Amino acid sequence: MPKFRNPQSLRAGGPLGPEAEIRNPDPQHSKKKRVGLFGGTFDPIHYGHLRAAEEARLKLPLDQVIFIPAALPPHKLREPLSDPNHRLEMVERAVAGNVYFSVSEVEITCLEKPSYTVQTVEYFLSRVSVEIFYLMGMDSFREIETWKEYRRLLQLCRVVVVTRPGLPGGSRISCPPKLKPLFSRSLRDLADPSKRIFILPITGSEVSSTQIRGLARAGQSIRYLLPPEVEEYIQEKGLYENPKSKAQNPI
Repeated sequence: MPKFRNPQSLRAGGPLGPEAEIRNPDPQHSKKKRVGLFGGTFDPIHYGHLRAAEEARLKLPLDQVIFIPAALPPHKLREPLSDPNHRLEMVERAVAGNVYFSVSEVEITCLEKPSYTVQTVEYFLSRVSVEIFYLMGMDSFREIETWKEYRRLLQLCRVVVVTRPGLPGGSRISCPPKLKPLFSRSLRDLADPSKRIFILPITGSEVSSTQIRGLARAGQSIRYLLPPEVEEYIQEKGLYENPKSKAQNPI
């Protein structure tokens, strides 16, 4: 049984089940609680991820954002990834100080590999009664019609497309013709149950995980691109080191 890994946001060590206590910042809020699921490889997690989650939490608004490190994402089967336990640990360290953020290891320890988003959402809905908002980037959204059971996914949850600052197109991102009836550019339409896809421009950083890995391999500083706790873990475990440099400079 997977666990939420932030004891500040859910019961310490409590399993993901009907008894899971999802924090609600408004005790008078009587509607079903809103939970954001933020999936990704997080290799490594950085300030851009954290800022996107924070803005989504405030603007939608959400009662909780749950980060879900992917074990083996189907669209990256041929790409080398760090060990999922390393990525899980980095996410845990990154979110530890935010009571509205938590981490789930469901795709690493419970679901079959490769892990599909629709199965992850089904898993959560079978265990907690919440309204789910799935956070994704524009690159993922452009490929959504290739996702497994994407139409069912849109029935199960709302999809929120986070736009990165400075990216051409920005909030003018196009929607596949078949999905246009479900699409809205305004969060005011959250009250309309027929709208399933929303655009969320953010003011976050342009930093990327690819950039951070490249800097680390080149032996350059990655400070101020990600939380210091994550930077410390990367250095401690020797993640993203250039194998050739390591061979030339043995300890």
